[in-house]
Amino acid sequence: MAQRKNLTLAIDLETLDEVRIYAARRGTTVNALVRSYLVELASQDARRKEARSEIRQMMHTGLVTVGERSWTRDELHQR
Repeated sequence: MAQRKNLTLAIDLETLDEVRIYAARRGTTVNALVRSYLVELASQDARRKEARSEIRQMMHTGLVTVGERSWTRDELHQR
């Protein structure tokens, strides 16, 4: 199991009460909700970089093909 560090947050009581109810309805805790959110937040940048890399790879390997051009510029601009 990864090492954990305690974190202290300041939040208004009304919001905390609402979040406690939200967590209880889902069978979890406020702590677990915050932990899950922070893990998700931390991984977003890595996922974005991976997606960009995959898109660049597809562009370079030519996985996307475009058919032959069957129109002229003039045909496109006819009204």
